[in-house]
Amino acid sequence: MPEEGQGQQPAEGQQGQQQSAGQQQGQEAQQGQQKYEAPASQADFDRIVGERLARERAKFSDYDDLKQKASEFDKLAEAQKSEAQKAIERAEKAERTAAEHQTSLLRYQVAASKGVPADLVDFLTGADQSAMEQAADRLLAHVQKPNGVPSFDGGSHTVVQGGDMNQAIRRAAGRA
Repeated sequence: MPEEGQGQQPAEGQQGQQQSAGQQQGQEAQQGQQKYEAPASQADFDRIVGERLARERAKFSDYDDLKQKASEFDKLAEAQKSEAQKAIERAEKAERTAAEHQTSLLRYQVAASKGVPADLVDFLTGADQSAMEQAADRLLAHVQKPNGVPSFDGGSHTVVQGGDMNQAIRRAAGRA
């Protein structure tokens, strides 16, 4: 024995509501487009599908051509960009090299004017000529050799002038 609610038909009021909803949908479909008729045979179905595919293919018929043109444009833009980038890099390298050579030339000019030995030129630093001249003066203060022969007695005597050690010994002994 079936339970209540199972296997029973809807009430007449509900059937009327379902039919009216179905009729409304049918009327909306007729108003919006032609009434759909199912294809009578497989050949009709194939023809309908073929027509639809042809319409879609026509929409995108030039897609491959556009894709190829876009690809060529991207390659050309990349080539131009890389050429411009290469030119910029070459210009930057040339500017750095010119600045290095100008600094080196200035360093040698200051060394020649101040009398800095050639093996010490690399120690001259500075951004401009006056800074390099100051560096040369400081360097020469540490590198200058004292005049005469130094004394080796702990600094109790003065530096011997003239460089003749025999003369210095005679003077120190009181014989000269």
